[in-house]
Amino acid sequence: MNSTTTPRILTIKQLAELYKGTAVTEYAIRQWVKRGEFTVIRSGKKTLINAAVFEIFLTNGGAEPTTERRGIRRIM
Repeated sequence: MNSTTTPRILTIKQLAELYKGTAVTEYAIRQWVKRGEFTVIRSGKKTLINAAVFEIFLTNGGAEPTTERRGIRRIM
């Protein structure tokens, strides 16, 4: 049987509390979400963030590793 872990999903406010005392503020997280810097889950008015994805985002200097291209795909 595969051992899978449940992802830790947090709101922006919870994530900001986790990084309290650092340069990662609630405002900064909201701006990154607004710019689409990393993948989020929107549920109604709430924005949910996978803590592991956010940690990778911070570790890579603010660039989320992705193989997919964003935007509209050109069709010929």
